[in-house]
Amino acid sequence: MGSDQISTNIYVGKDPRFGEYDKEIVHRLLQQVQIDFSCWTGDDVFQTCNCTLLYKGECPTIYKVGDKDHLIMLHVTGDEWWRWIYQFAHEYCHHLVNGPMTSEMIGLQWFEEAICDLSSICHLDRLIALCDVLRISSALDNHNRISYKVHVIACRNANFGTAQETCSEYLKSVADKLAEPVYHRDIYSNLSATILPLFQENPRLWKIILHFGDMRRWSSLEDLFDHLETTATVDYAASLTKLRSLLFS
Repeated sequence: MGSDQISTNIYVGKDPRFGEYDKEIVHRLLQQVQIDFSCWTGDDVFQTCNCTLLYKGECPTIYKVGDKDHLIMLHVTGDEWWRWIYQFAHEYCHHLVNGPMTSEMIGLQWFEEAICDLSSICHLDRLIALCDVLRISSALDNHNRISYKVHVIACRNANFGTAQETCSEYLKSVADKLAEPVYHRDIYSNLSATILPLFQENPRLWKIILHFGDMRRWSSLEDLFDHLETTATVDYAASLTKLRSLLFS
């Protein structure tokens, strides 16, 4: 099948199931996800394990391949540029966390899923900003008399959760569901919408994902934040304190 190398460690498979798409634009946008994460967390993202993108006929997923490499499966075809970004940003966040990549929804895997949902939203926001800079347009511009930027905003809002006025009370109300070994996308989306302003205020807060480890082994959010506080650097320690207060107060 072969693949196109789009960065030092990211490859996009020449998978015919992706359909016909503008490689110049799609690959540039995928690169931007990695570039933005390098600004937020550090240039080490370019030295993480190799990551290959292939097509999957259903839910996007990430797998470990061998001892260290990752395989990201995306459910996207053609020039659905926002969907490429939405799905890739989520799975790339898992890639950076670098946990065991199993399907078990146990421990604090729900919190990692909320953070990965947040990654999708943040990178859609970046795409919206880049629509003007990169002069991204599509057939929508001509046929539907709507700019692609407006289209992306609508798609972003359709996938955006409801910010919770009191996050700690919300977490208590959904605690039983979060303890279930099943995926609750609506909860993760609501949590990501709630904490988004803190990551917008200080993107360095993304560095917390480098210290998650295997989230399935954590049984207490309080214990996780104790660990995160001991590993925090000065550029985001205050923001981490705000995040903890938001979740627990």
